[in-house]
Amino acid sequence: MLLILVRETKNVIVSHKYKFIFVHIPKNAGVSLENVLVPMTGELDYVTDSRRHSQLVSEREKNSEYNVVNAQLRNSKEQDGGYWQHGTILDICSAVGKEELNKYLKFAFVRNPWDRSVSYYRFLCQLDLYGPVDPSKAPSFREWILSDETSLNPHGPVWWQLRFKKKSQLEWLCDEKGELMVDFIGKYENLQRDFETVMQKLNLPCVKLPHMNSLKPEDYRSYYDSETREKVGEWFKRDVELFNYSFWDRR
Repeated sequence: MLLILVRETKNVIVSHKYKFIFVHIPKNAGVSLENVLVPMTGELDYVTDSRRHSQLVSEREKNSEYNVVNAQLRNSKEQDGGYWQHGTILDICSAVGKEELNKYLKFAFVRNPWDRSVSYYRFLCQLDLYGPVDPSKAPSFREWILSDETSLNPHGPVWWQLRFKKKSQLEWLCDEKGELMVDFIGKYENLQRDFETVMQKLNLPCVKLPHMNSLKPEDYRSYYDSETREKVGEWFKRDVELFNYSFWDRR
């Protein structure tokens, strides 16, 4: 397989060719997964791309049927910060229909919430969203966790913080009643192994995932004190219980 590295895409992938739907939850190695999955998709498969820099996607947009569903996925997020590329399973269902949805293997990857929160914070600091020039003026992790989000950057893209900071990973995976709508949930901590399980379910060859969008590894636990640890645990209580995580897990 030819592996084409496409940086910084934030994709929902619906593959008619191989009968799968990938739900991209932010900060859970989605870009690494996309870089294997996107080149595998066929002409009429749906790939929502934030940068529109992939030739594969650009060519596909010439197809009218592709554009109809792609537009539906885009419009489903226009009223919520515009970040439709991280569409939920409900967004995908509304775009492609429940009957079609049930025909495909639907999968996603989750991550320890304490680790994921640190990763998200570091990602925001790296993007310099808290100041026009100096990222060192970003709030500390403790300040970020305990703050009123709107006070951190009143003139900037505050929706980045509001959109994902406290959002349970289950919101990408469940219906209105809180019932899971995906068939397989892999773990970031077992990324390669669980991805190989997905490939086996699809009868596709296993591929080694590339490392993308990764910062220098750090022990997420070093960022926390007792108050911030409890706060994140409260926000993501359901994630912790359902996916069997604890603060003291090792990667």
